[in-house]
Amino acid sequence: MITDEKKYQQLHLKEPLRSVEFLVQAMGFETMPAGYAQEVFIHDKLGNYFKLVPNPCANWQGPVLIYTNDCLSNYFELKTLGIHFIHGPQYTPQGLMVEFKDNWGNYYKILEERFYETDQ
Repeated sequence: MITDEKKYQQLHLKEPLRSVEFLVQAMGFETMPAGYAQEVFIHDKLGNYFKLVPNPCANWQGPVLIYTNDCLSNYFELKTLGIHFIHGPQYTPQGLMVEFKDNWGNYYKILEERFYETDQ
């Protein structure tokens, strides 16, 4: 069960209960016991904890940011599962990133953080 000792990020999703199945099956997240029946907690492979909550705004399209150690591997795994990406992996100032939406309109970014050295 999530305790005060563990820190978690809230994920605002349009359909949190339906999104759990996607996050578990496609993204490899694991569910966790919660203190109340209506609460849903999950964690990813990197040990990040999340509480799934209903999206507070019908028009809110903020991304769910998921960190990874291997963006390209995640991209190809999800592509074989039929996930349709907004674009392929792209290098950004934060690192290698790919973006997609799920069946409920939630917007995701998978980020493999990279720290680029620059000439000074």
